[in-house]
Amino acid sequence: MLPAWSVLGSEEVRPDLADRVVAAVVWAPPPGFLGQFPRLKAILSIGTGLDHLDRDPSRPPHIEVAPRRDPASIRAMAEFVLMQVLMHHRRIGDAIADRREKLWRPEIRGPLAGAAVSLLGYGPMGQASAKLLAQFGCAITAWSRRSRPDAAVPMRAGWAELDDMFRGAEVLVNLLPSTSETRGLIDERRLSLMPRSAGLINVGRADILDQPALLRRLDSGDLSFASLDVAIQEPPQPDDPVWTHPRILLTPHVASQPDPTAYAEWAAALLR
Repeated sequence: MLPAWSVLGSEEVRPDLADRVVAAVVWAPPPGFLGQFPRLKAILSIGTGLDHLDRDPSRPPHIEVAPRRDPASIRAMAEFVLMQVLMHHRRIGDAIADRREKLWRPEIRGPLAGAAVSLLGYGPMGQASAKLLAQFGCAITAWSRRSRPDAAVPMRAGWAELDDMFRGAEVLVNLLPSTSETRGLIDERRLSLMPRSAGLINVGRADILDQPALLRRLDSGDLSFASLDVAIQEPPQPDDPVWTHPRILLTPHVASQPDPTAYAEWAAALLR
């Protein structure tokens, strides 16, 4: 893919090679790792966000980081979101919870068309998710910090319009990265704005969601179900209620795991 380049693993970078490194592909580099390369020109993130790079304060601030945006990862996220929205709409969470209690409660649920889905975040993965959900006739509204006049779905923008995303949503999907502005954004007050029996899907970052507040809303029946693909600590502590709560579907951060070959091809094309 890059025949003229030498590709080294982090453990192969010796001091005498550091001044030859011009690009770094990283997830969560240790402190001092990125600062050791005087000729560094490009940083590619294996993750979709950038918060994990904060572990290395030596990262040169003038080098823009390219987050993972390969087509395979974007499509995988959209399909995962679609699957979870379908599960919420068809009340699969209720069926899972009822099985524990040996309850048999058939409920008529029509097609997904018309279901109100709110997307927090309209980056490449949010756009792909919106496009796929639109093919099933969902009533989609997306939110972004900034106005997106070219958006293919109805948009709300800015902090003043954020609360409206919670009102009327049959399913709320969080795709936001972890930043100083988004941490704790989905709190008790905003969760209380959601319609009774609504569902929540978190495929963004765990620290955006107030987990104790979510548990209270689930226990009270105000929310019907939550799909969590991320956790503050991964894996969660053995006594964390996300393991056993009957109305939480926990998945091990697999909504959009990078396929090594597809990611390598995308990274090589970007570097070229």
